[in-house]
Amino acid sequence: MLSSRSNDNDDDDDTARSQRRTEVLTRTHCVGSGVILDSSGYVITNSHVLEGARRVQVTLEEKLRKSQSRFVGGRASATFDAQVIGTFEEVDLALLKIDATGLPTIPVADSDKLRPGQVVFAVGSPEGLKNSVSMGVISAVGRVSDHEGGATYIQTDAAIGSGSSGGALLNSEGRLVGITTFIVTEGGGSEGLGFALPSKLVYSVFQALKNTGYGHYGDVGLRVQDVTAVLASGLQLSQEWGVLVSDVAAGSPGANAASKCRTLSLL
Repeated sequence: MLSSRSNDNDDDDDTARSQRRTEVLTRTHCVGSGVILDSSGYVITNSHVLEGARRVQVTLEEKLRKSQSRFVGGRASATFDAQVIGTFEEVDLALLKIDATGLPTIPVADSDKLRPGQVVFAVGSPEGLKNSVSMGVISAVGRVSDHEGGATYIQTDAAIGSGSSGGALLNSEGRLVGITTFIVTEGGGSEGLGFALPSKLVYSVFQALKNTGYGHYGDVGLRVQDVTAVLASGLQLSQEWGVLVSDVAAGSPGANAASKCRTLSLL
């Protein structure tokens, strides 16, 4: 489980505070989840879990407490202060490092092989309830969402709640197929519309952040949009599906390759 704290504001002069102004003491505590991808203490999570945090801590799962606990203030603790190695906000991922070795890791599956209907398990800490597991299926793959730019998502109906961000999405063999990232909801709770970053992307970003501290992504300079029936009718296209190149950034690789606007790609 991950926890982060934001900044505190305090007033040193109680008399001045009561007479001249009132300052509000605020302290926020955000809980998220994470996945150990390297036995030397590297933990991957969502970057939005760390947003605004001044202090980040990682609490290990109960079965690891006996082997990994350390004494802090005369008491055994399995909570570690974490160093933020790097973030890649374009795909909402961050890499943390804790001072621990010999940690168990989750084997990573090839998310490209996922198909709708496959059974999956979401593991996280919804509402702070540690190590909660929910079961569902893959609803769709390759989902593009307006929630975040630069990534496609695995859609699942496995229950995902607040505090599950950064948690593992596992296949029936216990292998990592994704990192749960967000839900679409009207009532605030899980409504069967959960989205996870695919493991292939996650592991690529993990390696980049571990080696360099930041992530890279390519941009050929093409701006595209899905073809709909209305769009096809308005532009007099030959079909009602596909991807339309709607713009090309000047000086980009796409422009240098002489791509033209309104190029229709078949899917």
